[in-house]
Amino acid sequence: MPINLLIVQVVKIRCKGTEKGLFTVSRIPLYLKILYFYKKISMDAQKVDLFLLTSSKYFESQHIQIIREKLLQTDDSKMLIIQTLPFRDPVLLLIISLLGGHFGIDRFILGDVGLGVAKLLTCGGLGIWTLVDWFLIMDRTREVNLEKLRQVI
Repeated sequence: MPINLLIVQVVKIRCKGTEKGLFTVSRIPLYLKILYFYKKISMDAQKVDLFLLTSSKYFESQHIQIIREKLLQTDDSKMLIIQTLPFRDPVLLLIISLLGGHFGIDRFILGDVGLGVAKLLTCGGLGIWTLVDWFLIMDRTREVNLEKLRQVI
């Protein structure tokens, strides 16, 4: 807003004593506020769209529109925090689950320490739990990523 005040002061100096022209002195601050607000909204939308474009693989597709609406309502300080959040890659966690799922490594990475210990002690539920995790680990990773995002928003 300080820029708007500076521009209004410059316009008042230039328009001193005249009220003719496209805008009168009393209408200029409102016009500048609308223009400033429009630019702020469009820049925020661009930031949000860029973030979603680069991070959409970390979330389920049905949640993308809801995430976009929530991000458009956040301020810039939270947006900086959101951009630095360490999201887990579902494909990488699937590979880890295929290679080390018997030992519960995939669950330890997600933060499910209790399930990781149980998987470690039972050797992946005698292989059955490991097999089931191969199909469920990507969805669980996306859920954990969404929970991280919701904590910041």
